[in-house]
Amino acid sequence: MNGLDVTKIRKDLKLTQEEFGKLIGVDKRTIINYEQGKVIPKTKVSLLELMLANGSANTTPLGHAKKEVVPVVNNNNLVDDIEVLKDHIQTLKEFLIEKTKVAEM
Repeated sequence: MNGLDVTKIRKDLKLTQEEFGKLIGVDKRTIINYEQGKVIPKTKVSLLELMLANGSANTTPLGHAKKEVVPVVNNNNLVDDIEVLKDHIQTLKEFLIEKTKVAEM
């Protein structure tokens, strides 16, 4: 995962850096850093790789004020889809643990 991948995902979703940051739980400055090649945390890499693997166009932002990323499920291969969703859940769990640690500081 590199800055070009982050830029591609964001542009495929037709989002500004600020909107994309809110979508994945970071601020605009962080997205700028990612796009300029700065280090992307493991939890974010997992989420971004999931978005890239599913094709940014196949990722549906939900909600109005708070957007979430939900991978599109392919009914033709439910077992693989379940594994993708398990990985997504694990990534979200790691993200919450990271946020909790930061909040405790």
